[in-house]
Amino acid sequence: MSVLCKIAACSIKPDGPIREDLYFRLFVFPIYIPPLRERVQDIPALIHFFIQRICDRLNISSPPVLHPGSLPRLSAYSWPGNIRELENLVERAVILSSGDVITPEKYLPRDAGWYIRPGDEKGYLEKLIDQRIEAWSEDHPQFKFDSAEDAPGLPAKDTREGRLPVKPLDDLVREGIEHALRSCSGRISGPHGAAAALRINASTLRNKMARLGINPSDWRPAR
Repeated sequence: MSVLCKIAACSIKPDGPIREDLYFRLFVFPIYIPPLRERVQDIPALIHFFIQRICDRLNISSPPVLHPGSLPRLSAYSWPGNIRELENLVERAVILSSGDVITPEKYLPRDAGWYIRPGDEKGYLEKLIDQRIEAWSEDHPQFKFDSAEDAPGLPAKDTREGRLPVKPLDDLVREGIEHALRSCSGRISGPHGAAAALRINASTLRNKMARLGINPSDWRPAR
């Protein structure tokens, strides 16, 4: 942390503004903050913090407490809106609460697709995409393979009953990420990085690369 402070101090001009290259200097030491769904152990402390802050803002003298039975469902939720969504949920529960205990989990979506089961490596977005592709494939059987072994080695167009080869979703995602990394010389974030080219968050891209075993250094030009 002392190194970051020295870099930041050297990048601040006497009149206050920060030099434009500060971001690129700090990027030498990237700090990855995992999404809320990957650190559910922080949820109780965050809820307590949000309750206190919300009650101070609304002049509520006796802050409510979280119902002990609320944590299992709150921990299983995928939190697509991350910490901001948790804060909004807690604020809604505090405002609508008529007692000393809040149960924010009752305001969560009821659809099971928003929840991650224990041991499930996929987030809700990836599961939703897979479900939609599977449903589409059921409605278009002409694009399906007879078995998983049919996929390798197929020509550009399979002449059997007019079927077209279909690659697994992970293979398509890997090809897209690798193409973006190749075009961006292995850079992930920044205005000229692969994340910007793919129009996704840099942290999301890093997560996908880690899951698919993609090393960004493999796409950086040799020095």
